[in-house]
Amino acid sequence: MPQPSSTATTGRPGIAMSSLGIMWPVHDRTGSYAVAGLVTGGFAVAEALSGP
Repeated sequence: MPQPSSTATTGRPGIAMSSLGIMWPVHDRTGSYAVAGLVTGGFAVAEALSGP
């Protein structure tokens, strides 16, 4: 089984935490978890479409 590279290991948490990094400020500005969820979902779809 191949060992994960250090680049992959350090890069993955950043991708995983990006949704929380978007949701908290959007909720803070709008006061709505629904709006924050829509914005975060839109980001996830855009990221999926633009990824490899």
